[in-house]
Amino acid sequence: MKRTAVSLLLTAFALLATAGAAGAHTKLESSDPAQGATLDAAPSQLTLRFSELVKVETSKVTVTGPNASQWQVGTLAAKGPVLTVPVTPVGPAGEYAVNYEVTSADGHTVNGTTRFTLTKEAAPAAGAAPSSAPAVPNTPTSAPPETTSQGVGVLAVEDNSPPVWIWFAGAAVLLVIVVGVALAVVRKRG
Repeated sequence: MKRTAVSLLLTAFALLATAGAAGAHTKLESSDPAQGATLDAAPSQLTLRFSELVKVETSKVTVTGPNASQWQVGTLAAKGPVLTVPVTPVGPAGEYAVNYEVTSADGHTVNGTTRFTLTKEAAPAAGAAPSSAPAVPNTPTSAPPETTSQGVGVLAVEDNSPPVWIWFAGAAVLLVIVVGVALAVVRKRG
């Protein structure tokens, strides 16, 4: 019976040790334009750098601005953890939101928003070809980031999965139950 108690105890510790990894997802580390940036000219490409690889085939990016104007978004491309997308900017001066939804390597969906301001109206370049991917609505939000010395924003990401502390709390409860059962079995036998 002691072997059963020891086995239960080891299983509980293994669950507790892996709880943190189960809650880890990709995070947006930086963007170009950076969070909170003020630009005189609209960008022709957006860049989002994540903490791990993302699946480009299930990723979505939209850009919305004042008066609900939407930019045309081209085909997404990924190189390592960096997601890039060409855009055709159009709209008045004001604040623009880059909304993203990506699937991390572990299969969880992560979404968020980074914002920048244009000081001049955004108009498509003469002869600009329309993008090949339609805009897809996405309205998550995120907190303003700190900015590094290079001017690249570091974002807090809205994550729809349970917080990591829930995994630890669940593992701790399981550990208490297993230890209690193991001690009861040992006392009953002893």
